[in-house]
Amino acid sequence: MHTKKTVIPISSRNSIQQRCGDCLHFKLSAKFEKPCSQLGVKSYGAAPNCFSPNVYAMAQKSPDLLFQIGLMFHNFTPSQARVLLSLINMNKVFVKSYGLKFGQPVYFRLGNDFLGNYFRGYVAGVASAGEQQVFVTSDLSGAQKLKPVIATLNRDSVFSVSDFKKKREELVAKGRLQDPTPLKTRPKKIDEKYEVPSMEKAPEEWFNTYGAKMSSKKKLKKTKDGLSFKIDHKG
Repeated sequence: MHTKKTVIPISSRNSIQQRCGDCLHFKLSAKFEKPCSQLGVKSYGAAPNCFSPNVYAMAQKSPDLLFQIGLMFHNFTPSQARVLLSLINMNKVFVKSYGLKFGQPVYFRLGNDFLGNYFRGYVAGVASAGEQQVFVTSDLSGAQKLKPVIATLNRDSVFSVSDFKKKREELVAKGRLQDPTPLKTRPKKIDEKYEVPSMEKAPEEWFNTYGAKMSSKKKLKKTKDGLSFKIDHKG
């Protein structure tokens, strides 16, 4: 008796689908007798194995930006790099279904609904099926620097920067500042002026580990629901 082999189709949902129009050989450099655009190849066609990324498409981006990306990827394993690229490719799902973006700073809580139980993290992923769940990475205000957590949270318990401002005002108005049974990772005293730690207000030593490896100076610029970076290259 022969058992029929089950074939599971490869999903393109999270895969990076290369297109002929993104290839170096489509218009600029002939792989064959002529550039492919002159051979009847359509730009939207799925790219074959001869695909070579068109590096000239990055000409409008700052060289310093590529340096930062390279610095970020230099110690990634091949598996981590593939997962990250797939997550970036899913950003349209993040925005359309969740109103969030990959890497967006958000706030969430561990424990009861008190200001002191909120932490800052960053959107690492979302569930593409089933209940709306958001995966948030956080070092829990420095308590988990060596082993950051990946928290699985319901969408309605994840607050953008602007939404958390409203939530904070609500908690302060109700006097829900200090949890009677606080988490060990939180400071002992919390009052109306307490701020959940964030990159904008983090002490200088938080950046030393990463910043020492960089030859560029980073300037942070606040936006409504996150941060944008201006890179001033020196040297």
